Amino acid sequence: MCDSSKRIQANPDQWVASVQLRQKADHRRTFFYLKQLILKHNAASQAIRIKQLGDGIDFFFSNRSHGVKFIEVVGKVTPIKYSNDKKQLSHDGKSNIYNNQYTFTVDICPICREDLVCLPPKVEASFGNLEPLVICTKVSNSIALVDSSTLRHCYLDADRYWRELSLACFPAGSLWNILFLTSMLLLLKLMLLVLGMF
Repeated sequence: MCDSSKRIQANPDQWVASVQLRQKADHRRTFFYLKQLILKHNAASQAIRIKQLGDGIDFFFSNRSHGVKFIEVVGKVTPIKYSNDKKQLSHDGKSNIYNNQYTFTVDICPICREDLVCLPPKVEASFGNLEPLVICTKVSNSIALVDSSTLRHCYLDADRYWRELSLACFPAGSLWNILFLTSMLLLLKLMLLVLGMF
């Protein structure tokens, strides 16, 4: 066993980089899918400790570059934004050596597959006048959206999502309620049109 491995085994709190994965959504299906991909591809193999929390997972690494590499892997699978923070632990003035701890906070896009998404008018127009309500069909490094009335597809990349949108998102369970109400309204309109009252 190498010296750094012995040191980590003796005291697991000696981490240099911490990556905090969070998804701020009620159902977090994308988060669970991401966990499965991390396990399948052994993406967190360099982590010295993994801590499960109520709102996400913290990964601890012995080197900053391992944490950055992990963030890059996560960013290839799902739309993310991250911020970083550096805390100086010690400084040797004679040899000019700094010991820092880095914390990366990674936010995963709250939109999941089969969610109903309400687009703002500006984004709606930039996609060629899509309907304001679209359905998310796939979440990868970009978000695939489909217009339910015309079946036109559009793709929203992560940068554009975080830069322009604060999307109103309705979970998949509420999707069926909204579709039912919409179909009932259309049926009522049709009945009024047939009766000549509309």
